[in-house]
Amino acid sequence: HDALKNIHFRDPTFTFKGASGRRIPFVGGVHEPCDLLGGGSGADSQCARLQNGYLRSPDSWLVAFFRAAFGDECVSSPGSSCLSFDFGSNLGLVALSMMDMGSQVVAVEPQADLCCALQRAAQVTFPGLLLSFCGGVTPSDAPGQQLTLSDGAYRAGADPDIGELYGKLGLPHPLTVPLYPLGMFFGQTRRIFPRHRVKMVKVDTDSVDCEVVRGFLDGPLDFESISFETWNG
Repeated sequence: HDALKNIHFRDPTFTFKGASGRRIPFVGGVHEPCDLLGGGSGADSQCARLQNGYLRSPDSWLVAFFRAAFGDECVSSPGSSCLSFDFGSNLGLVALSMMDMGSQVVAVEPQADLCCALQRAAQVTFPGLLLSFCGGVTPSDAPGQQLTLSDGAYRAGADPDIGELYGKLGLPHPLTVPLYPLGMFFGQTRRIFPRHRVKMVKVDTDSVDCEVVRGFLDGPLDFESISFETWNG
């Protein structure tokens, strides 16, 4: 969206503990320190709880999974041999964790503010390791599909007023973003990263999780590990 070009995010001011054990900076706010997640700007904000360890994200089981999946083989030459996917990257904590483990990351996130926050955090801390798509993913190969976002209430444990926040960012609300065919990622990956091994696929789209997982299981890319979170029913 053209309006995304004019968004100027704060530099990363909060950190979280990644799978490597290091503190990783992330962007939690635009106009206020933590307005992307809600909960105010003090000790009770989502960002502060992430930083002080009272709120665990990524989940502890996922952090342990990353340690086992990546080991030390990617960190010696970051971005040169390992590739990971993050479908539904949200604020980007998982994608940043994978970059911290030495992997190049392809991230897909339809919420424009969160997508741009990840881009800014990666630009500051892991330059050159992120290929980001501000849109959704679809198993269909039909061209020109779009997704209209009208509600941000599903941001777990948070209460930002999305309409107000998007207004401050100069973004329309509801916001329409492109849906990228899953097959596009298969085709482009080998063209852009011909020698990289796909170490990790993380899927948490709140919509097409099983379809994306099935696409990877049946698709042309070899990958080593996959993690997905989906709703029961």
